[in-house]
Amino acid sequence: MTYQNPTIREVLNAAADLIEEHGLEKGHFVNNGRYDARGAIAKAIGLHVSPAILGGDMTRYSQVVLCFARHMGLADEFAISDWDSHPDRTPAQVVTALRAAANEAPND
Repeated sequence: MTYQNPTIREVLNAAADLIEEHGLEKGHFVNNGRYDARGAIAKAIGLHVSPAILGGDMTRYSQVVLCFARHMGLADEFAISDWDSHPDRTPAQVVTALRAAANEAPND
């Protein structure tokens, strides 16, 4: 992502792009270049992403994952991992959910 201060909408769409381009990783933020939803969000913001650790300013990350969790009707950001790691969850379903959340997100 090339935005200086990306909006929630821009981050969610960029996260969807990352999963479309590289694939969905279940159970880790990132593995072999693939991302889960939270890892893709972090990468889209520009945070350092490793299999179990995020590094950098977490303020925007927290805002975006909370927006996504609310859109999905999930309790919190940790429920996102349970949702996208479900054995039957497909990359297309995660991408569709990220894009739908982006469409409803504030553009700030």
